[in-house]
Amino acid sequence: MKNQFKVICPSITPLPPLLATAIAIITLLPITIRADTSAKIMAYACYTCHGKELMSYNTPTLKLTQQLLAFKNGSKTSTIMERITKGYSNSELQSVATYINNPKNAF
Repeated sequence: MKNQFKVICPSITPLPPLLATAIAIITLLPITIRADTSAKIMAYACYTCHGKELMSYNTPTLKLTQQLLAFKNGSKTSTIMERITKGYSNSELQSVATYINNPKNAF
């Protein structure tokens, strides 16, 4: 296998597996951190209106996600939630629901 690689790319030396793994982890780590931070920031936007009650609603993550998506697609209405949810992707709304339902994330 090494010989085939050198024939295709003679000037590139393959990285040792441990180094390649370390580079992959270091490269992907900020993405994971950003995703968590992003959900937290979006959840704080929820907190602005809903206050401390937000963490006590005890709505399961799946149901909360479905409710947020219903606001987004217009099948559920309210004064402002339709406009707010349209500003987020479906995956962002799911991240917010997950963040809100984690007891470690109290405001």
